[in-house]
Amino acid sequence: MHNQTQMNQLRSLSRNAWQPLCAALALALLAGCATTGQGASNTSSSTTQLSAHHWQLQRVTDAQGQPQDGWQPAGSNGQPARPVQLDFSQNGMLSVTNLCNQLSGRYTVQGSSLKVEQMMSTRRACLDENLMALEGRVGAQLKELTTWRVLPQQDQAPQLELGFHDGSTWLLQGQPTHETLYGGPGTIEFWEVAPQRQPCTGVAPAECLKVRQVVYDRNGVKESTGDWQLFHGEIEGYRHEPGVRNVLRLKRYERRQVPADASRYVYVLDLVVESEQVGH
Repeated sequence: MHNQTQMNQLRSLSRNAWQPLCAALALALLAGCATTGQGASNTSSSTTQLSAHHWQLQRVTDAQGQPQDGWQPAGSNGQPARPVQLDFSQNGMLSVTNLCNQLSGRYTVQGSSLKVEQMMSTRRACLDENLMALEGRVGAQLKELTTWRVLPQQDQAPQLELGFHDGSTWLLQGQPTHETLYGGPGTIEFWEVAPQRQPCTGVAPAECLKVRQVVYDRNGVKESTGDWQLFHGEIEGYRHEPGVRNVLRLKRYERRQVPADASRYVYVLDLVVESEQVGH
């Protein structure tokens, strides 16, 4: 599949409508398309430092060191907003989340220099005009990125300082990725999640997600589905909405130490492949 086709598929993603699997996998395919060339000069230690953590924006200052407001999403429905988050992959892709759409672009690093280019975005419409405006500012600012440095913190995750052409800086707090926490890349699985939770019994009566595994071939064509099962646990990063059927791409990690009455595996949402409203 050519890069232009993948980019077109990426732009068509929407969480509120059915999508072909190839479109839903576009981000993963694009991440696998990072080529050698300028990116080959990246040192492994630099990409390891950047990719070992999620980086959440904490503070923005101008060229004179004065704090700049307006760089964080506003909360809604009484819930605090999640800060803008940057994730650097080992193969030269940067993704930006917690905005309206997901932004993606290639990055190259040489010593203390950091450059982001070819920024693209999914095309999900948002009712929040302020969030859309912030998304545009973030995308434009990242193309002006010039420098980076990791600031170690005693007894906690490090911070990342980014510098820009206009002299402004971003300070981001690191949070270890699941790969860092569990010592591996995880295993990709696809699950279909039924629209309604079902009563289940574990340590105590509860309501469980009803799930079944989905298998696709290399061309993204569905090959088979497994039997429905009740999942006694939660999927990190996934919030189930009653009446909505989803197909999810998950990453499964194995715990190094398994707590009592807990699964040996941790399941983390990687991407919503399909979503359909089937009831109220």
